[in-house]
Amino acid sequence: MSTGLGIGYGSVFFSLLLVLVKVLFAVFVVALIAGIVVYIKNNIFTKEEIESIKNTFSGKKPVGQKEACTACGNTLEAEWKLCPLCGKEREI
Repeated sequence: MSTGLGIGYGSVFFSLLLVLVKVLFAVFVVALIAGIVVYIKNNIFTKEEIESIKNTFSGKKPVGQKEACTACGNTLEAEWKLCPLCGKEREI
């Protein structure tokens, strides 16, 4: 005779199985997202583009990138404080 309340060995097993399915689904979703990120990183962007993107958010300039003088447009080296062409102080 069954009371219809779901009490017994079958319901405990079913509950544990349901929890296991939920945990495995969460692990699957996390692994899928991680796999997509790794695929994009390795196959879509070059190393130079990744460094450029990283430097965009950190505020640092990529190594070897030169600036232009705001007054005359002359190319300035990173260590120069004044433009050698017009003498204007470099803006930081």
